Amino acid sequence: MDHCAEEELRRDFTTCRQGRRHACVRTAWRDALTAALWRGEGCAPDPRGGRTRLLRFDYPGGTGLIRPYRRGGAMRHIVSRWYFADNRPLRELDALLRAQAAGLPIPEPLGAAWE
Repeated sequence: MDHCAEEELRRDFTTCRQGRRHACVRTAWRDALTAALWRGEGCAPDPRGGRTRLLRFDYPGGTGLIRPYRRGGAMRHIVSRWYFADNRPLRELDALLRAQAAGLPIPEPLGAAWE
């Protein structure tokens, strides 16, 4: 996807940075979303997590879920949340935004965070 198309998909999003932490979140709820993503404010484990641990939090627009990414296999011993040549959280956010733009019935994407 070219840069202009990415910007159009993320037109309702703001990119934030705090030290090594980065986030791309819905502008309308920036403070609440970055507080949940970066500091875990208001987060509690969601009992429906299945294989992946989910965290539930309330924000002014409703209730959100955070799905922390964990690498598997041998790489999990070397890196846990860091990405070298790739930004998987941002790629997944863009994929969700494209699905939403196509009219697929998905939860509203709120943002992505990475270090």
